[in-house]
Amino acid sequence: MNSQEYMLARVNSILLSKERKQSIMKHMTEENISNLKKLYNIHKGKRCFILGCAPSLNQLDLAKLNTEYTFTVNKGYKLRDLGLVHSNYHLIMDRELLNDNGVLAELPTNFSDLFFLNAELDYEKENWNKLYVEILNSNMIKFQEDITKPLMTTATVISQAIQIAYYMGFSDIYLLGVDLDFSKNSGHVYTSSFEEKEREKTLSIKGEKVMLDGLNNITKFLTSKGINIYNASPAGVLDCMPRVKYETLF
Repeated sequence: MNSQEYMLARVNSILLSKERKQSIMKHMTEENISNLKKLYNIHKGKRCFILGCAPSLNQLDLAKLNTEYTFTVNKGYKLRDLGLVHSNYHLIMDRELLNDNGVLAELPTNFSDLFFLNAELDYEKENWNKLYVEILNSNMIKFQEDITKPLMTTATVISQAIQIAYYMGFSDIYLLGVDLDFSKNSGHVYTSSFEEKEREKTLSIKGEKVMLDGLNNITKFLTSKGINIYNASPAGVLDCMPRVKYETLF
């Protein structure tokens, strides 16, 4: 796929508003919503780690997380190469991710205990435990406390992971591999695909301020609710929340 083909695919994806609405109606069933409600406060008072896929993860021993509650996102299953055996919760919110070469084949259904999928995605693998959540299509700064309703987006899947963690009752949330320093330290902890490089140029770099502002608002909201959120990454520009050293947490 070249750059022109990639941009055409993006435009076609954006235009599928009718199909997206139909998919949301198909997946946000009463049963799905009922199962989402069962997650409320199931981890009340516990701590969790939310992992992005930024290059700084190469500096960390992720095997330390195998006895912790973890959230991974996108191609986070590749973190197995850094010692993370599996995650408790894995989020796939970007429809374009599933169109990347090889993702459908390599995504292991046993990597995570529960997969959260964007309700707009009309795709599922056999034998995986999944729930659907609805995502707002516009960048919204209001934190969604009820995950049975549309979640806010701040141009990053990390914001949806935080909302789900909050709903589950986690009182201490640690972010890892959320560097958001695309202009100086681009790419991922793994070798980025062509499609990911294109998305970084067309979306991530331009949306960096939206991501940072969104996470700043999220930090303020969580603090007002007595929830602690920390940045445990050894690099990056996410400074709206307290930084802690990863090694001191164990």
